[in-house]
Amino acid sequence: MHELEAIQIDLSDVQSYLAENRHLTTANQSTPLYTLPFELLSEIISLAVCRAGNHPEIFRLLHVSRRLRDTMFDMSWLFTEADWDSWSSPLLEWWCRHARGRPLKIYLSDHTIRSFSLSTTSPKEALLQSCSSQWGTMIILFWQDGVENSVIATGIKNLLTCSAPSLHKLQVSDLRVFQVSPEDPLVLDCAPAFRVLHMGRVWIQLPASHTSVTDLSCVCERPGQWARCLTIVQSCQSLQKLNLDLSVYENVVNVNVISIDDMDPIITSLVHLELKGIRGADVSSICQFLGHLGAPALESLSIGLCDLDLVAHANLYGSLVSRWFVI
Repeated sequence: MHELEAIQIDLSDVQSYLAENRHLTTANQSTPLYTLPFELLSEIISLAVCRAGNHPEIFRLLHVSRRLRDTMFDMSWLFTEADWDSWSSPLLEWWCRHARGRPLKIYLSDHTIRSFSLSTTSPKEALLQSCSSQWGTMIILFWQDGVENSVIATGIKNLLTCSAPSLHKLQVSDLRVFQVSPEDPLVLDCAPAFRVLHMGRVWIQLPASHTSVTDLSCVCERPGQWARCLTIVQSCQSLQKLNLDLSVYENVVNVNVISIDDMDPIITSLVHLELKGIRGADVSSICQFLGHLGAPALESLSIGLCDLDLVAHANLYGSLVSRWFVI
């Protein structure tokens, strides 16, 4: 009873204050901010925020006024990127709720993924799985040296067992400096269907029944990885766009020595091919590798150079153009 009486006294004080300062509220509602139409106000907010992941600006604007806050809640695209590594589960749930069903762009570090490898489901993992129908882009980055690759692989597998009908892009990149990236591929037996797969120093192999990937990007660090890359490409039977990045080569000797068994062309649907970081020493390997692809429907070819071995590059251009393009 004493607590209720104290609360009633506090409420009476607040009501008295509001009654005495009603003219201030009326004056605030007549300011230019309150008279702006929704369309113009939303444009101003868009210019101030710039992008969905600009969390500091979003939080600042939410606290300016009720008018501004209500307008921002109607701009659901502002809430499509949350900080899944740092925020608590209640804040993440509140943020995703205001996305109102829009596809989410989710960034996860190896620290968070490691927690998903445990036998018990954490609150954050449960929340992420509960909104899997809104996954649009999933980006997983490895930062911390010393984290076991098997633990990360288990966390990724546990996460991607969810049904994610809206998932468009999966990107997994290893940015660690002092740790060797795993040679064995991460086999996703029950991966959801997605169209874009970007791999940065990580190998992901999809089952033969997984035919949704049409855009694939790979990073080859060493000559021995060409065969691994070919196996990954082979698992993407509907591939239309292929991006190979060789720019990480540094002081590598005998780059053109690889071992790939003879086989018939494994991909015939390729439309766009982009090669980055090509050196003269890579030409023989590239010609051997691309000879296994086959590209009767190829429309565009882009080659980025890293050295001045113009003769080798001219031979590469000539070999690929004469093979795939009718002039």
